[in-house]
Amino acid sequence: MHEVQVKREHESRNPSIVRGVPTLPRLRGQRERQALTQLELAVKAGLTPTTISHLETGRTEARLPTVRKLAKALGLKPVDLMGPEDE
Repeated sequence: MHEVQVKREHESRNPSIVRGVPTLPRLRGQRERQALTQLELAVKAGLTPTTISHLETGRTEARLPTVRKLAKALGLKPVDLMGPEDE
Protein backbone atom coordinates (compact mmCIF):
# COMPACT_ATOMS: atom_id res chain seq x y z
CA MET A 1 0.00 0.00 0.00
CA HIS A 2 2.91 2.33 0.71
CA GLU A 3 4.06 2.11 -2.95
CA VAL A 4 0.63 3.20 -4.18
CA GLN A 5 0.63 6.17 -1.83
CA VAL A 6 4.13 7.22 -2.92
CA LYS A 7 3.13 6.91 -6.60
CA ARG A 8 0.01 9.02 -6.08
CA GLU A 9 2.01 11.68 -4.25
CA HIS A 10 4.58 11.69 -7.07
CA GLU A 11 1.85 12.02 -9.69
CA SER A 12 0.17 14.87 -7.84
CA ARG A 13 3.48 16.77 -7.67
CA ASN A 14 4.35 16.04 -11.30
CA PRO A 15 1.65 17.31 -13.66
CA SER A 16 3.44 15.80 -16.68
CA ILE A 17 2.31 12.37 -15.52
CA VAL A 18 -1.33 12.06 -16.51
CA ARG A 19 -2.95 8.66 -16.82
CA GLY A 20 -4.54 7.93 -20.19
CA VAL A 21 -2.91 10.85 -21.99
CA PRO A 22 -0.10 9.84 -24.32
CA THR A 23 3.20 11.54 -23.58
CA LEU A 24 4.00 10.93 -27.25
CA PRO A 25 0.74 11.92 -28.93
CA ARG A 26 2.21 11.75 -32.42
CA LEU A 27 3.65 8.25 -32.09
CA ARG A 28 0.68 6.29 -33.42
CA GLY A 29 0.18 8.66 -36.36
CA GLN A 30 3.84 8.56 -37.33
CA ARG A 31 3.88 4.77 -37.06
CA GLU A 32 0.72 4.41 -39.16
CA ARG A 33 2.00 6.87 -41.80
CA GLN A 34 4.94 4.55 -42.29
CA ALA A 35 2.61 1.54 -42.46
CA LEU A 36 4.28 -0.13 -39.50
CA THR A 37 2.60 -2.40 -36.99
CA GLN A 38 3.39 -2.02 -33.32
CA LEU A 39 5.46 -5.20 -33.56
CA GLU A 40 7.46 -3.92 -36.54
CA LEU A 41 8.20 -0.61 -34.80
CA ALA A 42 9.13 -2.43 -31.61
CA VAL A 43 11.65 -4.60 -33.46
CA LYS A 44 13.16 -1.59 -35.26
CA ALA A 45 13.44 0.37 -32.00
CA GLY A 46 14.61 -2.51 -29.82
CA LEU A 47 11.51 -2.30 -27.62
CA THR A 48 8.57 -4.59 -26.94
CA PRO A 49 5.19 -4.33 -28.67
CA THR A 50 3.66 -3.89 -25.21
CA THR A 51 5.83 -0.82 -24.65
CA ILE A 52 4.70 0.66 -27.96
CA SER A 53 1.06 0.02 -27.07
CA HIS A 54 1.45 1.53 -23.61
CA LEU A 55 3.18 4.61 -25.00
CA GLU A 56 0.49 5.15 -27.63
CA THR A 57 -2.29 4.90 -25.07
CA GLY A 58 -0.57 6.89 -22.33
CA ARG A 59 -0.34 3.94 -19.99
CA THR A 60 3.46 4.34 -19.81
CA GLU A 61 5.40 7.56 -19.42
CA ALA A 62 8.00 7.99 -22.18
CA ARG A 63 11.58 8.40 -21.07
CA LEU A 64 14.14 10.24 -23.21
CA PRO A 65 16.18 7.15 -24.21
CA THR A 66 12.97 5.50 -25.41
CA VAL A 67 11.92 8.60 -27.35
CA ARG A 68 15.32 8.63 -29.04
CA LYS A 69 15.05 4.94 -30.01
CA LEU A 70 11.57 5.48 -31.46
CA ALA A 71 12.57 8.60 -33.36
CA LYS A 72 15.60 6.85 -34.84
CA ALA A 73 13.51 3.83 -35.84
CA LEU A 74 11.02 6.14 -37.57
CA GLY A 75 13.69 8.34 -39.18
CA LEU A 76 12.54 11.37 -37.19
CA LYS A 77 13.81 13.79 -34.58
CA PRO A 78 12.59 13.17 -31.02
CA VAL A 79 10.67 16.45 -31.09
CA ASP A 80 8.63 15.09 -34.03
CA LEU A 81 6.95 12.69 -31.59
CA MET A 82 6.06 15.29 -28.98
CA GLY A 83 3.54 18.10 -28.86
CA PRO A 84 -0.11 18.13 -29.89
CA GLU A 85 -1.18 15.68 -32.58
CA ASP A 86 -2.53 18.35 -34.90
CA GLU A 87 0.75 20.25 -35.27
